[in-house]
Amino acid sequence: MNEPGPASRGLEQRRAPFLFVGSGLLLTAALLVGLTREQGWGRRHLTLELLIGNATGVRVGQDVRISGLPVGQVRSIILRPDARVQVQLQVAERFASLVGPRSGASLRASPWLAIACGGGLSPTNSRHRLPT
Repeated sequence: MNEPGPASRGLEQRRAPFLFVGSGLLLTAALLVGLTREQGWGRRHLTLELLIGNATGVRVGQDVRISGLPVGQVRSIILRPDARVQVQLQVAERFASLVGPRSGASLRASPWLAIACGGGLSPTNSRHRLPT
């Protein structure tokens, strides 16, 4: 009885592609925003190097924590010719004041790498070496 007329069906058929494309663009935008936040794109980081004799339990992508709070990630693990392991850490620049020459790193049966506070580093220098 109350069926849509041919004009309203034509309007619905013309809207369908726009709704499909629009929802696809919205989904893509949401995905990009999520990736940007998760990967830390656009945030400034401080690169720290850690030389250790044994990298058991350390893996790329592992959280780096100070006082139990996540501040960065392990970015690379390289075996050097002298059989020591170079671990490159990326720490958010806003935590640079907590990491310094007296800082140390440890992995104590936990899924993250812990850094002990020890004086601040200048965020202007992009690479710093932590003692073990």
